[in-house]
Amino acid sequence: MRLYELLSSYEESEYLKKFKEKFPVIFEFSKEVEVLPWREEFGIADFNPEVVDKLEELEEKLKEGLISKEEYEREVRNLKEASRTEGIAFLEKKQVSFRRERPHLSLVLHELGHVFFGESDRIWSSRYGGGEFLMRLIIEEVVDGDEKTVRDFMEFLKQLDENPEKAGRLLDRAAQAVSKKYGLSCTGAREFSLRCGVILFPSERTEALSREECSMFVINMLEGANFKDPLWTECLKELLKALSTSSISISNSSNFGLFYKTNFLVVFLVEKKAELRKHWKDLILNDIFLPYPGRNDPLY
Repeated sequence: MRLYELLSSYEESEYLKKFKEKFPVIFEFSKEVEVLPWREEFGIADFNPEVVDKLEELEEKLKEGLISKEEYEREVRNLKEASRTEGIAFLEKKQVSFRRERPHLSLVLHELGHVFFGESDRIWSSRYGGGEFLMRLIIEEVVDGDEKTVRDFMEFLKQLDENPEKAGRLLDRAAQAVSKKYGLSCTGAREFSLRCGVILFPSERTEALSREECSMFVINMLEGANFKDPLWTECLKELLKALSTSSISISNSSNFGLFYKTNFLVVFLVEKKAELRKHWKDLILNDIFLPYPGRNDPLY
């Protein structure tokens, strides 16, 4: 079966309709992607997968009213850490596979994006603030863009590791443009971030933005746009505008090693993204920012 056929089975989904409208090239590309039957060896990265089965069982019992919310929460607190592979992509062969016969639409689009862009999780996955995150913001019409926009953004993400000074200059210019538009007095990304309520903490204070600061700024910007904060959203728009005309180098599979050389950036991004989500939720709960009704997040 081709992935196009699987995607077409979600034709009633409004999210898929928007995806097809915003990313017609990727949708057409799905005709070239083969869906393989799931095999147990695809779950090589599973960690205590039986715990995930238990969690799903508890969720079903709660949904059916067989246990109370208190019982559910007590049981969940006692569960061990776990992960279970739900999908996998073979980039060069243009193949994907899913554990479930009908996976969640977000998972289908996730694996399709892997194959189309040919990128690893570190550059593509929304979990790390990758191209998938931007794709979702485009689908939800927070910012404008298409396949090229997402690809340009992912090339920029590689610069965070390969050439942080160049990436930092782009972030500074985006922050300065928004500062000028709103009549702020920010000279660069550090002051802009502080103006938005987030302090960048570099391991070493330098005149130029460090790699850590660039990474923090990008995560703040994406999450801020996700919550439709006007300053962060405008900053993302300015960055995307700059990237569309910038000389960001295009990497290929032979030089991906530059980004694989350390786990530091990945761990850093995941930790900071988790901290930031809690920060934004606390602000909303305290009525500092009002939540936006009807914003369903299909990727989380």
